[in-house]
Formats: sequence, C-alpha cells, structure tokens
Amino acid sequence: MTLEGGRTPPLSLRVAARRLGLSYWSVRRAVLSGRLEAPNVGCGSVPRYRVTEASLSAFTQATAERRVAERAAAEAARRS
Repeated sequence: MTLEGGRTPPLSLRVAARRLGLSYWSVRRAVLSGRLEAPNVGCGSVPRYRVTEASLSAFTQATAERRVAERAAAEAARRS
C-alpha cells in the first residue's frame, strides 16, 4: 500500500519488529531510548508509535555499523 506521492504508510511496532526479526519489546526499547525514531500518534496515557520506512532502514544500518565496530574492538582486544 502506498500513500500520495509514493510514500508508504508508517508501521506499527509489531510490524517493524517482524521486519527486523526482533521481539516487540526490543523494538519498543529502541524507540523509548531514542535509537529508533518513531513518533507517538496516540496520547500520553496510551501511546501508539509509528515507524517510517526511512527510520527503519536508518536503524538497521546504524545497528549493523555498531555490530561491526563491536566485533572489531573485540578482535583487537583478543589480539592484544
């Protein structure tokens, strides 16, 4: 499904979790910590976060880069 201008609709946290292969709670923690950008379209007492495709791909790339850096640091520590 696409919106006007070829945009895709924002995803719920559950759908984003399925796409990332993570649990719902992992994705929720990423949103609440600010690592994954997702505006609240609900209200304060009943939040409903929506994730855009752009923020999902940025999160995926940042997570991959962080994992590469962690592996490189672990390898350097193991060698020394």
